[in-house]
Amino acid sequence: LKFEQKQQVARSELTLRAGEWRLEGIRLQNGSIVPLESKELEDARDAVLVLVYVDEEVRERKRRRIIEDWGLDDTWTVMVRYRLSGDQVTARRADGRVFLTKFEVACAKDKEAIEQIRPAAEKRTKEIEALLNWCKTGQLWEFEVQELPAISGLYREHGQCYAKVQCLDDSQPIQVRRKDGGFEWQFFDGDNKLLAESTLESPFANQKLKVAEDLLEARGETLAGDAISSRIASQLSLCFGSCCRFCTRNRSARPRSEPQTLTRSEEIKGKVEEKADKEARFDARLRELEERRSNAPRSLLEMTRCMLEKLKALQKTTSEMCDEHLPKPLLQKQVLRIGTMCSGTDAPVLVARALERALKPEGSQLAFDHVFSVEFDSRKQEFLKANFPECPLLFRDCTQMGRKRALEVLSKKPQDVPGNLDILVAGFSCKDLSMMNSYRKTLQEMGQSGSTLRGVLDYVERYRPKLVLLENVWAIAKSNSIGFRQVELVLEGLKARGYAAGYRLMNSCDYFLPQIRHRIWMWAIRISETSPASLEESKVLREKADFATSQVESRYNDLLVALEEPCALHFEDYMLDDDHPRVKAHFQWMKSKERKAVLKKRRGAKQDWLEKYDSHRTRNDYQYDRPYTSVRDSDFLQVLNEREKELIDLKCLDIMNEQGKDPRVVPMLWELSQSVERVPGVRVRRDRQNYATCILPGMLWHSSRHRWVLGIEKLALQGIFAEDLKDIDFPEKLLGDLAGNAFTTSVCAANLIAILCCSAVLV
Repeated sequence: LKFEQKQQVARSELTLRAGEWRLEGIRLQNGSIVPLESKELEDARDAVLVLVYVDEEVRERKRRRIIEDWGLDDTWTVMVRYRLSGDQVTARRADGRVFLTKFEVACAKDKEAIEQIRPAAEKRTKEIEALLNWCKTGQLWEFEVQELPAISGLYREHGQCYAKVQCLDDSQPIQVRRKDGGFEWQFFDGDNKLLAESTLESPFANQKLKVAEDLLEARGETLAGDAISSRIASQLSLCFGSCCRFCTRNRSARPRSEPQTLTRSEEIKGKVEEKADKEARFDARLRELEERRSNAPRSLLEMTRCMLEKLKALQKTTSEMCDEHLPKPLLQKQVLRIGTMCSGTDAPVLVARALERALKPEGSQLAFDHVFSVEFDSRKQEFLKANFPECPLLFRDCTQMGRKRALEVLSKKPQDVPGNLDILVAGFSCKDLSMMNSYRKTLQEMGQSGSTLRGVLDYVERYRPKLVLLENVWAIAKSNSIGFRQVELVLEGLKARGYAAGYRLMNSCDYFLPQIRHRIWMWAIRISETSPASLEESKVLREKADFATSQVESRYNDLLVALEEPCALHFEDYMLDDDHPRVKAHFQWMKSKERKAVLKKRRGAKQDWLEKYDSHRTRNDYQYDRPYTSVRDSDFLQVLNEREKELIDLKCLDIMNEQGKDPRVVPMLWELSQSVERVPGVRVRRDRQNYATCILPGMLWHSSRHRWVLGIEKLALQGIFAEDLKDIDFPEKLLGDLAGNAFTTSVCAANLIAILCCSAVLV
């Protein structure tokens, strides 16, 4: 530990962070520790500051949060242990039983609640059985008084009087007796208090019921035979009594539906009708998309202009003056300084250029100044140099951006890190968070994702850009066993630094482009120009950030929804012709590589690919069928290795059997770098099969064209078109890697427009 601390000191990385350390006091020469206000410090010459890492306080805060979230009381003992895979929570009940998850606690509470009501439920069941047996020979009377629901219900004979049936609900007992010395009937409650008097000889006939000095309408009828069973079943279907945890949370206002008993044929018929309705909806959606396909925007500039038109329409509906003009932040004269981190292709800069051009016809004088970029990969650095020559600074390491100086690639020496930034757009590494990674890490474990995020937050804390946009995979918003989401850690970091912050899950196919790509976009708007200097200031600023977030979040989400445009294009619209020189050159290059499948099993893997694929064949009874690769002398077989051939055959068989389609004819895009159980692009909803699967840095196979998808085609599916770039003369593999790690430009444009519009709310 001492050696590691020395290394951190040498790299200037050992810092004290507010909220993690507390000043305990001053250690004097005699070894005693005294507080800062102690008089003993007046004569002290040498003193040592004693800082305490508030580990136990952090644990206590987490423990209190878990007790509150899980609904525990003071009789429970909760322990929190730190683990690399996440915090381990142990909750011990007073009787010694241990629970590890919130779900276990909830199940135990439900089970105890059931055990508590079991005796009463058994008693009520016996009463209902006795009532049904009695009804075989007797009869019931139904009586209803709308203004007096206490006496409404079912009645049965009870000696010389009548009594209300109580086993069907939780109402109070009611007894009906003859009036002394008369023929009228009187209704008494359980305390023998007179409630009403009948004006007729029959207590349950249609009549005027006398209640105090008023006469109320009453309706009654006699039940016998099947009518009794039907009425009892109807009464039992109504909700009464206390609700369980599930009903209280989700269905507290919903009446219990009438019981239905369906035959097997009726169930099958219902499922067939439901499937037919779903297919009809899918067909209607596909027809609607096909009608819009010819006029759909196909370039980034056209997409941006379409968003601005949608923004005008929103302004007209929400403005009191029915104004169709764009919001003022998009029209005023200003030059916004923009910087990017880990964006790969610098897609945000392309978006800024397109937005600037789209706003000019509106009379806007808004402009953008590309201040710096950050990229670690040397090959991607060459791409940025070629396509963004106007960018004066290209830094290498995102984790160094929180310092005063960092290594700059163009000059090959340290340079001052620019501040005074208006917009920062960053995409910290998703490797440790992705669901495609079997060895995921949390942000706290400081893997690649945590380290790059720390670099982004360090820059935000020191240089305080006005607006911040962050992007990462949707798994960052997926909760763990105790309900914690990694995205909440990012938002807490931004709010603690004086920013209103929020996030939203977005899909690329909802914003003009034919690609299914779910990503979490986080936004932050600065509310304080300086960082908090003390813990008290940090708490006050944190409260202000929460209030500012509540003011902006709904407006931000409304803008993103208004800018949505479900894509009407097919991914085929962005594919090059098969006789294109670039396609032919790539095919010859892949053919010359003579690619071979890796036979060595990866460390930690239970099976190699041969064992997995054989198991898949046996489980689905595919025998030796190879419908895709059994064509003799086909050129496309020369660009596939043995693993990929077998995988394509298996996926072809899966789709033929499950979906009834032939992928050799129907165009599909498959990500073949994954294992047989999870090949992206195979299971796609029918009304979305014209969309490409999520673009990843791996190998993407086109099923009907029988070739690999080029890197330039992947970039187009991300909204990064050749017309917007200055140089695309790079290897297809590099372009494919860039596309897999890039931002979708249309989604980035929607977020950029939204955050610019919302920034005026907090001014």
